[in-house]
Amino acid sequence: MKTLYYMPSLFGFLTNSKSYLSHPWYMNSGRALVYTWPLNSHSLGFGDANEKSGEPNRLRLAFADFIARELGDPFASSYAKDGQNLVVQDYELRLYRMASQKEYTEKPQKGLSKLRWYEDAGEVVILDNLDTTAKGMAVAFRSSPFGAGSHTDADQNSFNILYNGKNVFRNSGYYINFDGPHNLMSYRHSRAHNTVLVGGIGQPYSIEANGLVEMAESNIQYPTP
Repeated sequence: MKTLYYMPSLFGFLTNSKSYLSHPWYMNSGRALVYTWPLNSHSLGFGDANEKSGEPNRLRLAFADFIARELGDPFASSYAKDGQNLVVQDYELRLYRMASQKEYTEKPQKGLSKLRWYEDAGEVVILDNLDTTAKGMAVAFRSSPFGAGSHTDADQNSFNILYNGKNVFRNSGYYINFDGPHNLMSYRHSRAHNTVLVGGIGQPYSIEANGLVEMAESNIQYPTP
């Protein structure tokens, strides 16, 4: 998070340009924060140590505060405003907040789809309630073109289901170390995740064992005021 904030700020200062924050990754990061890790909820994400994800931490909220100030992003604004109790606890970006004169008050617009498809990453997220994201059903599905490697697992076509911010269906086990027997044969193995075992064997732990979400579509939107 420190790198994501510091590098565009540094290069922007040196070149007197704001173009570094205009990259699509930054422009979409506020919405991704809201959809993939709602406030007062466990994370909907996958990969190493995701089972330890309680509520979003101070640094994630501080990053949302940064995006809200710099880009006026309505999703990041709402996320940071509602999580101010965590923002004020953060010390990594505290100096930035002290020096910044920028404010934010925007809220996400209505009429948004309950489904978000991150096509490049191979993940789909559905939230039952965007305004009070810790209430109702939340579902995440993963089938990634990047396969399994580094901090990802052999969990193609797996899903997580949360209700009222709590885990209902999720992967099992705990992350201990990268190459230990438990990590390789249980935690990273397909059997530890909500997916299908072909012949009881499981998926290869390889970047070539990739997946693909062919289509994700929803006509259901959040009600307009």
